[in-house]
Amino acid sequence: MLQSALKIEHPSIVERAGLIQFFEMAFELSWKLLKDYEEIEGFIVKTPKETIKQAFQSGLISNGHE
Repeated sequence: MLQSALKIEHPSIVERAGLIQFFEMAFELSWKLLKDYEEIEGFIVKTPKETIKQAFQSGLISNGHE
């Protein structure tokens, strides 16, 4: 869904709001899944930033540095 929404060349305000909502949902689900996995592996992470940073350091993701 997010990928097809990104292909809209000139989104309306409503389409733009929907695109933002898609991104927010994808981001929330992603960092929470990573957090759960890292906690099972013994890491203590509490925030999205900590979670993404740890996933990058562990090699779970390839693009997580600032």
